[in-house]
Amino acid sequence: MQFERLIEDLSQLTVYTIGRSGDNAIVITNGRISGKHARLIVCTPDTTWAAPILS
Repeated sequence: MQFERLIEDLSQLTVYTIGRSGDNAIVITNGRISGKHARLIVCTPDTTWAAPILS
């Protein structure tokens, strides 16, 4: 877990959290999805694909 935290702290990549909890960047209101379900790591500077998801 400490290794993952170090990678996160040093990373320059944008990360969006996905889950049922309201504090996620992408909220999915589905009982099968956990509160902190996943992370979406953006590896390209082109984020036009994200506009429909994040709005």
